Amino acid sequence: MAILYAKTKLGMDLPDLAAANACDAGFDVRAAARVLLWPYSRTEIPLGFVYRFADETPIIRDGVEYVQTLEVVKKGSGEPWLEPLAIIFDKGYHHALNDPRGIRLIVVNRSPWPHIIRRGRKVAQLVEREVRKVVVRPATLEELEKIPRPDTRGGARLGSAGL
Repeated sequence: MAILYAKTKLGMDLPDLAAANACDAGFDVRAAARVLLWPYSRTEIPLGFVYRFADETPIIRDGVEYVQTLEVVKKGSGEPWLEPLAIIFDKGYHHALNDPRGIRLIVVNRSPWPHIIRRGRKVAQLVEREVRKVVVRPATLEELEKIPRPDTRGGARLGSAGL
């Protein structure tokens, strides 16, 4: 499986997308612009490239279809305050090829202080992952009530602890 990418105007002078080491499963992505992150706020970081999955062949194993995705697996430079929110770019995600920002990573600054992401700074690592394709269909409440619970979690109120 191959991922084809092209740099946008903002990403022309950034390093090429590639694994940092020969044994790495993913590749580093860098900020294509200087971005100010306000405390506890959500911000888009332009990455300066656009991509497409080169192989359009469906992946089917044991009768189950899988979908190719790019997934954020590592926070930028290990900063605990920088948290990516948009973590999966799937095969069907077709961003505008003429947008100079390229794809954008949505992050949250989890600290009480503003931070600046410098242009060229590593902000995440992406890996290709095959995810089982989800089949969603409408059902009636009666159909849902007929499906037995796997265990007793959530019977009281919220969450698995029943709080």
